[in-house]
Amino acid sequence: DLHHHKGAVISLKFTTDTLVTGSSDGAMAVWNINSPTDITLRMSINGHDNRVLSLALSETTIISGSSDKTIKVWDKFTGELVRTLRGHYGWVRCLQLQGSHLISGSLDKTIRISNVDTGECIRVLYGHDDGVNCVAVDNRRILSGSTDKTMKVWDLAATLDAGSSSCVATLKLHSGRLRGVHFDDFQAICCFEDGTLVIHDFLDPTPPILQT
Repeated sequence: DLHHHKGAVISLKFTTDTLVTGSSDGAMAVWNINSPTDITLRMSINGHDNRVLSLALSETTIISGSSDKTIKVWDKFTGELVRTLRGHYGWVRCLQLQGSHLISGSLDKTIRISNVDTGECIRVLYGHDDGVNCVAVDNRRILSGSTDKTMKVWDLAATLDAGSSSCVATLKLHSGRLRGVHFDDFQAICCFEDGTLVIHDFLDPTPPILQT
């Protein structure tokens, strides 16, 4: 067991050698993964005014989203604050990186696409009727899940063109609130608040539902 935070651990991300945890105490802990059974604390990072709800990692940075409505970019090796991204009007529930593009989802019902290297907001995506709880991205698509019980599919290239309509599909796969989504070229796995998993085949409009 790893013990450090004063509050509940509510977010985490890891690579082969680094684990980052975010807590309700507003702090993050950065851990060295020396082996599967040897994980040691490297440093603590403080800077948010409220809970750390979401995390993303690159080779050089740690990115955190908080219920203080900000996104912060930190140096992965020193823990120093690089920049603060503002613009969301609600809690920042989810973060994903695709190259230099940072995709963030918020309880303000929007998805923001920002350049993580400059902090510039490239585009804001509107369409959900309630908070955005999860996002997933590859080099072609963004998938977003919401408390409005829908999953939206966005064309990534079109989102980077302010004159294009980028939402290509809105799917209601279950009666519950969508909390998590992962996908590959063929299917999306969606996790709902009531514990239901839905596997959606992009080529089949009638996905099976798995109860857990």
